[in-house]
Amino acid sequence: MNIDMTTYAISKQIPDMARGFTIATNYGDLVIDSSDAAAFQKIANRLFERKLKKLLKSETRQSRLPQEVAA
Repeated sequence: MNIDMTTYAISKQIPDMARGFTIATNYGDLVIDSSDAAAFQKIANRLFERKLKKLLKSETRQSRLPQEVAA
């Protein structure tokens, strides 16, 4: 997952979970209705915020590396 995908998830997909959603597993679907969605949203938001922080940190490190000069 890259920065754009993670940012999109945080700004669009996770807030949309408030209406309810389905988790697909190999054993069938788990239907999460709107009354239970807030707990899942909170966890998902925390996970994706951490992921974004790591991605941004990694990108910053990458941009500080010396660029190879083409001969």
